[in-house]
Amino acid sequence: MTETPIQIRFSDIDALHHVNNACIQHYYDQGKSSYMQEVLGMGHIWEGYGFIQANTNTNFLIPIYIEDHILVQTRVIRIGTKSVTFYQEVISTDTGKVLSNCTSVLVGFDIPQKRSIALLPEWIEAIKKHESL
Repeated sequence: MTETPIQIRFSDIDALHHVNNACIQHYYDQGKSSYMQEVLGMGHIWEGYGFIQANTNTNFLIPIYIEDHILVQTRVIRIGTKSVTFYQEVISTDTGKVLSNCTSVLVGFDIPQKRSIALLPEWIEAIKKHESL
């Protein structure tokens, strides 16, 4: 599992005075980016092979406010032939409560050819090692 601290910005707040649900998706993207960097050694700019998001399902459990201190926990729960499934949670670092959770399916992608690919063996090996699978 990786942990990504999140800084809530004033612009993330909506008319109800809590973090807009769309912004929470950005937090999950930050978590996935941190995971890719930490576990797979991938930078922020992909030129050859990378991932595209095929599916995401999010549960918004408890409102998040600007004064909250949060982080995103990210782990892979499934490795397929061409895809990985991530499970993520937004956690309050003050209370330990899960404020939101999300599953996302990402597909291996050949960026120049614009087509899906099988996961690279080194990706699979790195994920399995990190997740103790």
